Order: sequence, then C-alpha cells, then structure tokens
Amino acid sequence: MADRMPTVKSGSEGSHEQTDAHAPTLFTFGGALLLLVAGVLALMWGMLKVMEQHPPAETTKPSAMADRSALPPEPRLQTDPAADMQSFRIWEDSMLTTYGWVDRTRGIVRVPIESAMVMVVRRGLPLDKAAAERAAADAGKPGPPPGADRSGPASGSVQLNEGQ
Repeated sequence: MADRMPTVKSGSEGSHEQTDAHAPTLFTFGGALLLLVAGVLALMWGMLKVMEQHPPAETTKPSAMADRSALPPEPRLQTDPAADMQSFRIWEDSMLTTYGWVDRTRGIVRVPIESAMVMVVRRGLPLDKAAAERAAADAGKPGPPPGADRSGPASGSVQLNEGQ
C-alpha cells in the first residue's frame, strides 16, 4: 500500500502527484456495480412475471379512488374559494357593524365596533380594584368602596363631542 502513495516534493512550488489512480481497482468496482444493477433488474423482471401469473382474487375490495361518484369524507376541499371568502367577509362585516345577542340568558350583546369605540371614549375603561386604589392615593382621596361600580369614566378620559 505504501507504493501507491503519491510522491510530492516538499518546498517546491508547482509540484504535482507522481502517480495516477489505480486502474484495475476502478474497473473492478465498475464491473461489480454493473453486475449489481443487472441482478436487481433481473429480480424485478422475475417478480413482474410471477405477479402477472397470479392476479388478485375477485373478492379483493377495489381502491377507494376507483369509485369517482362517491364523495370523500368530511372535511372536503373548497370548490369555489373566492366565493367562500366573499361570503365569509360579508358575515364578518355584519358581525362588526350590527347589534345582536351573543347570549340572551346572561345579557351579553354584540355592539358595532364604531359604537363600542365611542362608548369607551365616553365612559373610559373599567379599572380593577388595585388600580382604582392607586389612582385614588395619587389624587389624595379615598378609593372607591369594595363592590362599587367601576364602569364610570376613568381619570383622564376623553370626552367626544356629538358633532364629530
């Protein structure tokens, strides 16, 4: 093996290998590869002939894809995505711009988004108990009693003129 090692002179510029690849080894590898490919092809041809002689029994169920008239199980793909998106946007727009009940038994209603923004500006955001106490301490007055209605205007709320 030591005789196959390339000989390179150290320190000289432009030096190159003094030996080539071992040709008999390359030809042996190539021949073995061709025999392997030929063997695999022969095995595949033999399997094809065996399968042609023994077709599947008639009791075998056909593929699910064979019956083109049957609908696939839910969920199905969209047949008209553009129309589906348009109807979804119409529904979404109606949810954002109309009044309606969300839960009538609990008294939860849906308010148009423009009206909701006006209501928040007029009333302010509801404060939690700790925030109300901090705001009262900053102002120098006592905080609201426990259980008091905190839905009134918050300090620093902006009033909206009706003419706008």
